[in-house]
Amino acid sequence: MKKINLIVAGGGTAGFITALILKKNYGENINIKMLIPEKIGIIGVGEGSTEHFTDFRHFMGVSEEELISKTKATGKAGIKFVDWMKDKTYYHVISGDFQSIHAGDDKCAEFRIGNKMYSNYDWIPLSIINDDVEQTYEPGKVAENIQLKMSGLYQYHFNTFEMNKWLTELANQNNIELIDDEIKEVRLNNNGEIDELICEKGNHKADFYIDSTGFKRVLMSKLGAKWISYGDQLPLKEAIAFPTGDTDNYAITTLAKAMNSGWRWRIPTNGRHGNGYIFDTDFITKDQAVDEVQKEMGHDINVGKNIKFDPGKLDKVWIKNCYAVGLSANFIEPLEATSIGTSINQAFAFMHYLPGYTQKDIDVLNKLVDGIMNNVRDFVRLHYINDRRDTPFWRKCAELPMSDSLKHKLDVWKNGKLLRDMDIDGGFTHYTLFKADNFNMIAAHHGLVNEDKLKQYYEATNTNAKNRTLNKIAFGKFRNSGFYTPFTTHKDYIKQICEKGDHYKVQWPEHLGMTFDMWKEKYKEQTAEIGYNGIRTIDRT
Repeated sequence: MKKINLIVAGGGTAGFITALILKKNYGENINIKMLIPEKIGIIGVGEGSTEHFTDFRHFMGVSEEELISKTKATGKAGIKFVDWMKDKTYYHVISGDFQSIHAGDDKCAEFRIGNKMYSNYDWIPLSIINDDVEQTYEPGKVAENIQLKMSGLYQYHFNTFEMNKWLTELANQNNIELIDDEIKEVRLNNNGEIDELICEKGNHKADFYIDSTGFKRVLMSKLGAKWISYGDQLPLKEAIAFPTGDTDNYAITTLAKAMNSGWRWRIPTNGRHGNGYIFDTDFITKDQAVDEVQKEMGHDINVGKNIKFDPGKLDKVWIKNCYAVGLSANFIEPLEATSIGTSINQAFAFMHYLPGYTQKDIDVLNKLVDGIMNNVRDFVRLHYINDRRDTPFWRKCAELPMSDSLKHKLDVWKNGKLLRDMDIDGGFTHYTLFKADNFNMIAAHHGLVNEDKLKQYYEATNTNAKNRTLNKIAFGKFRNSGFYTPFTTHKDYIKQICEKGDHYKVQWPEHLGMTFDMWKEKYKEQTAEIGYNGIRTIDRT
């Protein structure tokens, strides 16, 4: 095949990820340059990933130990939601073993009813450090000396600045040319394609271009791409970001705490926490947002970034010989960490079309990415359908319009059914970020599922299938209620990985006051208390 010459305009996480995936896939058959003006910098608010980052890591052949040590990352099991519902804290857990436990079997009604799900993920539990997770389901089958691995954790929290350094290192290792230059003009040829980029230090030509210039959308705006706003459905358009210091241990969830006029995030990374408050400017100013955070947290904060945006997407992410990724292509808001996952899936999808593409290929991929963003829009919008009415912002949320596709989902839940992947609008594909289980979990937490009708359906299912499900639930409830003795603290795990890499092994933590034999007896005792009616557990949260 003819060697492809490609330019990525801009850096950032999305630009680097796209360049690396394309280079890894095409090898010596592609030359990639990245135009990264150092003076612009990166947003750098601290980032969380979805499970799709593990797909990227595996594709690049990068170990978890390298990722954690290079980016000051921590593990992420999901998101802890505080005050999104009155008098209730809940979790959205996505990764591996956590998802299978919390989401349960497709026919499991009771387990999906949200208020029965509890956890405190400040520890790395046995279920995710054991290479064979199934061992933890049965007493006495857990090895007393297990190689420490986050085998069931497929998501991470990153220090954005360290992430950028690591991605730069990977780019250099993969012979991607990095050029410090800023685009001044985009020149088109007679066919309306990008012909040349006129830059501050020189001009650059390629066969194909990636727009990763962020909210400026320098290339796509020249090609006539139009921005489709979701602002009527998703009202948050401004955020402040600020760091806080290290802590004794790291939560294994992103904190998403509802505030008077939006919500606040907290992302633990090795050595510091990334924080922010995203708010509705109809009700609060930046200075008022700072005051609200400081009063709640009990100390002053130092705002590092003030970010303004319009949630939405491009009408087309691929026009002529240019493809938009990251903030250039779409952005909803930070909730559920969709930006990196979307960028990764966009890059993987595009990878299959680049050589010898046709207009039909362009149309197909534009439609695919449009479906990805509609999926994200509906999922994020779902979180704002709650019972809060205590401030003007939350009363406004109760009246916000929603898409027809989300209305359909609400009807499904109201009628006592659960969504399945086939019900995802546009059809669920490998590149769609959120599955039916993700939607069902949030809907259950927010009281949108008709429990009575759902239980009637559940009771009508096959007895053997029901018993298998209940067995899974019993162990899951037992484990997530805290009866599994934690293996190590999250911070200790991160520390040892950074110091010793994959050579770190730990013994059963008897210093916590429970021997391995004591744990086995406790396990048997508490398992016996778990019965069918309500799947009874003792909550330790």
